[in-house]
Amino acid sequence: MKKELKNETKLKELLNESGLNLIAVKKELDFRLSENFSLNEFKCRCNQCRIVVINVDHIVKLQAFRYAIGAPLHVASAYRCEHHNKNIRGAKNSQHMFGTATDLVCRTMSPKELHARAEDFDFDGIGLYSSFIHVDSRGYRARW
Repeated sequence: MKKELKNETKLKELLNESGLNLIAVKKELDFRLSENFSLNEFKCRCNQCRIVVINVDHIVKLQAFRYAIGAPLHVASAYRCEHHNKNIRGAKNSQHMFGTATDLVCRTMSPKELHARAEDFDFDGIGLYSSFIHVDSRGYRARW
């Protein structure tokens, strides 16, 4: 089910230079992370932090999921700095703070339908909420 990213991205260039799967990028920048996702979508919503932490494997999984869904996925929340996560009462060790989690909305599918489709992918954590789903790449299975 995995489909390779169609185009070379700035993210891949950074990774090739660093040899890492996790990178931190200045918040002021914006570029395509994949064919359908840009850095802006993954930025913390606060006005205090200066970086965005991105887990590349997670972006690859999201893009493969987007291809399979065949419809736009809106990123409701992705990276969160510790300060913002605390302000919104996020989980103490939220995967969002590690750049490995994304909350998604699809206008052509209900959260329940989107949640069911996410099970066919390599996401570790999958959560269902009333208006969105949560997917993450935490390294172990979690469902709610």
